Amino acid sequence: AETPNFPEIGEFFFRQVVEKVTESLSKILKPYASSDIDPVLSIRLFIGAIWSLVFLQEMLPLKDRKYDDKAIIRNAIKIFQHGFLKYDNNS
Repeated sequence: AETPNFPEIGEFFFRQVVEKVTESLSKILKPYASSDIDPVLSIRLFIGAIWSLVFLQEMLPLKDRKYDDKAIIRNAIKIFQHGFLKYDNNS
């Protein structure tokens, strides 16, 4: 929230947390990824999906529609591993 006022804090957080975690996880996933998939971008999308949902849940008064943390992670992992759409094996 203070990044516009203190851009060095945002830069520090990005370099020390986001980049390090993203690079580490992408190295783990790279051997399993298709050649047309960018593992770094994939990890950022994965983390972004979880981050935005949790952030919105905590910031907005949606207590009656709040998801369980484990359910969020479980569903994000399933979608990340298997995709969202059903595919016909015959196509």
